[in-house]
Amino acid sequence: MSFEDKPFNLYTGEELYSTFGHSAIRITDSVSNSDIVYNYGTFNFDEPGFYTKFIRGKLLYYLSTEELESFKNSYLQEKRGITEQVLNLSCTEKYNMLMLLQVNLIGENRFYKYDFLFDNCTTRLRDLIKKSADTSVHFGNVLPGKKLSGTLFMNT
Repeated sequence: MSFEDKPFNLYTGEELYSTFGHSAIRITDSVSNSDIVYNYGTFNFDEPGFYTKFIRGKLLYYLSTEELESFKNSYLQEKRGITEQVLNLSCTEKYNMLMLLQVNLIGENRFYKYDFLFDNCTTRLRDLIKKSADTSVHFGNVLPGKKLSGTLFMNT
């Protein structure tokens, strides 16, 4: 088995749901020659009361998969940038991550209620990385020297 896990940070967009950017993870498997993006930021645009549910944290989001080229093209069409990172994971940790993603794709596991601060595409990836790791993982403060509260973060 030979594959890489690469988180994406996707730049902000013009629509309300894309105001704060997005995160997804790319799994590249050189054995099966697959290049799949696992996306915890998928939702149904046709959901009745879409924006009201989005703002109130009642909108159902779900994990989806998409071929890399299709995923990239949709973001580039919207003129949104993509930054890719490489995780320094062992083979076991990569395997753990892939298995957790596969379990999250099954039935009701794939759905969650979006919460702007506490349960979203980025927190889902953070938790996935922590659960996949053999040792504890520390995520540093994005603004060193400042203790962040939700209000402070929103105003920085």
